Amino acid sequence: MAVLLAYREGRRSRDLQAALAFSDTFKASWETSWDSTLQQAEELARRNEQPAGKLREQLFSIPNWLDWVGSLIAGDVLARPQVVLSSILPQLRRALRIIEPILTDDEARHEPGCWRASGFCSKR
Repeated sequence: MAVLLAYREGRRSRDLQAALAFSDTFKASWETSWDSTLQQAEELARRNEQPAGKLREQLFSIPNWLDWVGSLIAGDVLARPQVVLSSILPQLRRALRIIEPILTDDEARHEPGCWRASGFCSKR
Protein backbone atom coordinates (compact mmCIF):
# COMPACT_ATOMS: atom_id res chain seq x y z
CA MET A 1 0.00 0.00 0.00
CA ALA A 2 2.87 2.37 0.83
CA VAL A 3 4.43 1.81 -2.62
CA LEU A 4 1.13 2.64 -4.32
CA LEU A 5 0.73 5.80 -2.26
CA ALA A 6 4.32 6.86 -2.99
CA TYR A 7 3.77 6.25 -6.71
CA ARG A 8 0.60 8.37 -6.72
CA GLU A 9 2.28 11.13 -4.76
CA GLY A 10 5.22 11.13 -7.19
CA ARG A 11 2.84 11.34 -10.15
CA ARG A 12 1.00 14.25 -8.58
CA SER A 13 4.25 16.04 -7.82
CA ARG A 14 5.47 15.54 -11.40
CA ASP A 15 2.18 16.86 -12.80
CA LEU A 16 2.33 19.87 -10.50
CA GLN A 17 5.85 20.69 -11.68
CA ALA A 18 4.76 20.30 -15.31
CA ALA A 19 1.70 22.48 -14.76
CA LEU A 20 3.84 25.22 -13.26
CA ALA A 21 6.38 24.99 -16.10
CA PHE A 22 3.66 25.09 -18.79
CA SER A 23 1.92 27.93 -17.04
CA ASP A 24 5.14 29.95 -16.78
CA THR A 25 6.12 29.48 -20.45
CA PHE A 26 2.56 30.10 -21.59
CA LYS A 27 2.17 33.19 -19.41
CA ALA A 28 5.46 34.68 -20.59
CA SER A 29 4.55 34.19 -24.26
CA TRP A 30 0.95 35.29 -23.73
CA GLU A 31 1.93 38.51 -22.00
CA THR A 32 4.76 39.42 -24.39
CA SER A 33 3.18 38.69 -27.76
CA TRP A 34 0.47 36.08 -28.15
CA ASP A 35 -2.45 38.11 -26.80
CA SER A 36 -1.73 41.12 -29.03
CA THR A 37 -1.03 38.83 -32.00
CA LEU A 38 -4.41 37.13 -31.56
CA GLN A 39 -6.14 40.51 -31.23
CA GLN A 40 -4.59 41.64 -34.51
CA ALA A 41 -5.62 38.38 -36.21
CA GLU A 42 -9.19 38.75 -34.89
CA GLU A 43 -9.35 42.29 -36.27
CA LEU A 44 -8.16 41.09 -39.68
CA ALA A 45 -10.70 38.25 -39.62
CA ARG A 46 -13.50 40.77 -38.99
CA ARG A 47 -12.39 42.52 -42.19
CA ASN A 48 -12.16 39.17 -44.05
CA GLU A 49 -8.39 39.51 -44.39
CA GLN A 50 -5.67 36.95 -43.72
CA PRO A 51 -2.61 37.72 -41.58
CA ALA A 52 0.67 37.86 -43.47
CA GLY A 53 4.37 38.17 -42.80
CA LYS A 54 5.58 38.49 -39.23
CA LEU A 55 2.05 38.38 -37.79
CA ARG A 56 1.44 35.03 -39.48
CA GLU A 57 4.73 33.67 -38.13
CA GLN A 58 3.85 34.85 -34.62
CA LEU A 59 0.48 33.10 -34.87
CA PHE A 60 2.20 29.83 -35.76
CA SER A 61 4.31 29.99 -32.61
CA ILE A 62 1.18 29.13 -30.60
CA PRO A 63 0.41 25.78 -32.27
CA ASN A 64 4.15 25.04 -32.35
CA TRP A 65 4.23 25.49 -28.55
CA LEU A 66 1.13 23.32 -28.25
CA ASP A 67 2.77 20.69 -30.45
CA TRP A 68 5.70 20.62 -28.01
CA VAL A 69 3.26 20.05 -25.16
CA GLY A 70 1.54 17.36 -27.23
CA SER A 71 4.87 15.59 -27.71
CA LEU A 72 5.32 15.50 -23.95
CA ILE A 73 1.81 14.10 -23.54
CA ALA A 74 2.38 11.50 -26.27
CA GLY A 75 5.61 10.48 -24.53
CA ASP A 76 3.69 9.85 -21.29
CA VAL A 77 5.65 12.54 -19.47
CA LEU A 78 2.39 13.78 -17.95
CA ALA A 79 0.21 11.45 -15.95
CA ARG A 80 -2.90 13.62 -16.25
CA PRO A 81 -2.58 16.21 -19.04
CA GLN A 82 -6.17 17.41 -18.62
CA VAL A 83 -5.32 18.54 -15.09
CA VAL A 84 -2.03 20.09 -16.13
CA LEU A 85 -3.50 22.12 -19.00
CA SER A 86 -6.84 23.06 -17.43
CA SER A 87 -5.66 26.48 -16.24
CA ILE A 88 -4.80 27.65 -19.77
CA LEU A 89 -7.63 25.90 -21.63
CA PRO A 90 -9.75 29.03 -22.32
CA GLN A 91 -6.82 30.84 -23.92
CA LEU A 92 -5.87 27.78 -25.95
CA ARG A 93 -9.42 27.41 -27.25
CA ARG A 94 -9.46 31.05 -28.30
CA ALA A 95 -6.08 30.76 -30.01
CA LEU A 96 -7.01 27.60 -31.87
CA ARG A 97 -10.34 29.07 -32.97
CA ILE A 98 -8.46 32.00 -34.53
CA ILE A 99 -5.57 30.00 -36.00
CA GLU A 100 -7.54 27.04 -37.40
CA PRO A 101 -8.81 28.85 -40.55
CA ILE A 102 -5.27 30.05 -41.29
CA LEU A 103 -3.88 26.52 -41.02
CA THR A 104 -6.72 25.20 -43.16
CA ASP A 105 -5.96 27.86 -45.78
CA ASP A 106 -2.27 26.91 -45.77
CA GLU A 107 -3.13 23.27 -46.33
CA ALA A 108 -5.52 24.14 -49.17
CA ARG A 109 -2.79 26.16 -50.90
CA HIS A 110 -0.07 23.58 -50.31
CA GLU A 111 -0.41 19.85 -49.71
CA PRO A 112 -2.78 18.21 -47.23
CA GLY A 113 -1.19 17.65 -43.85
CA CYS A 114 1.84 19.82 -44.61
CA TRP A 115 1.62 21.85 -41.42
CA ARG A 116 1.02 18.88 -39.17
CA ALA A 117 3.82 16.87 -40.77
CA SER A 118 6.60 19.40 -40.43
CA GLY A 119 5.46 22.47 -38.53
CA PHE A 120 5.50 24.45 -41.76
CA CYS A 121 4.57 23.99 -45.39
CA SER A 122 7.41 23.25 -47.77
CA LYS A 123 6.05 25.20 -50.75
CA ARG A 124 6.10 28.71 -49.27
